[in-house]
Amino acid sequence: MHPVIDIFLPSFLFVFAGTAYLVRIESSPYVKAFLKTVNVAAVGAILGALWTLSRTTLFHPFPAVLFIAALIALHRFKINFLLVLGVGAAL
Repeated sequence: MHPVIDIFLPSFLFVFAGTAYLVRIESSPYVKAFLKTVNVAAVGAILGALWTLSRTTLFHPFPAVLFIAALIALHRFKINFLLVLGVGAAL
């Protein structure tokens, strides 16, 4: 089979198969409590990754200046995001 199919097809099958089961158990208080915990853990992991990545990039002069320039270009001058993204990638 094609490598893309080999990689992504199992996850789609698991999602489709699991959806029918989750619809039946979504009203369970145990499932709701578990999903709240998973949600909090996911947000914590994302914030931890954000802190790690921003700490190593935004506290150096060039990335900080580039970040501020991008914010000004996007919000004050309303420049297209894709243009700002392209210029930032080129720099």
